[in-house]
Amino acid sequence: MRKMLFWLLLLAAPAIQAGQTLYVTDHQEITLRAGETTGHRILKMLGSGDRVEVLRTNEKTGWAQVKTPDGTVGYVLTRFLMKEPGAREQLEAVRKRLAELEGDPAKTANRLAQMQQENKDLTAAKQELEAAKQRLEQELAEIRRASADVIRIDTERKDLRVQVVNLLRQVEELKQENLDLDNQRKQSWFMIGAGVVLASFFLGWLLPNIRIGRRKRDWHSL
Repeated sequence: MRKMLFWLLLLAAPAIQAGQTLYVTDHQEITLRAGETTGHRILKMLGSGDRVEVLRTNEKTGWAQVKTPDGTVGYVLTRFLMKEPGAREQLEAVRKRLAELEGDPAKTANRLAQMQQENKDLTAAKQELEAAKQRLEQELAEIRRASADVIRIDTERKDLRVQVVNLLRQVEELKQENLDLDNQRKQSWFMIGAGVVLASFFLGWLLPNIRIGRRKRDWHSL
């Protein structure tokens, strides 16, 4: 029965991780021992609300290795630890705070004025941060637009380069066509000139022969 009760308490205990700061339960004092059993030597007694740092835990045994504010390292049962200070300590802290507020009204008023000023400062700082955020967002939007323009300009520049290359090729082709046409024209004029020369030569040869033949016919008719 006791063993079953022990395991029920162990399962009901909150999950504890290394590095947490926990507090001793306010139900009773507990022992800080040198090992993970009740047979190990007691190093010191921990009172309700004492703060400890968890170094590591052993879920199988239900013990945790902890470190006290004075540097003592030992083991305690995890079911005797909790994440918040005990109700007694919290109530005592509230009483002290209330006593401080009631004991010195001027100090309380000064503290209130200081807190109000801090609130104003924090509000102003928040507004400045929001304004800075808006400016940064606008600058980011402008940078994005500029980047888009750069990409667009680069694309247009590439397109213009392609167009220039095409135009240059067309110009070269036109130059070659003009050169071919000029050569053809020169050849045509050469052929025309040669034809004229041949025709002139032929006419120069033909006309005297025609005249000589006509004279011979005239003499025969006499």
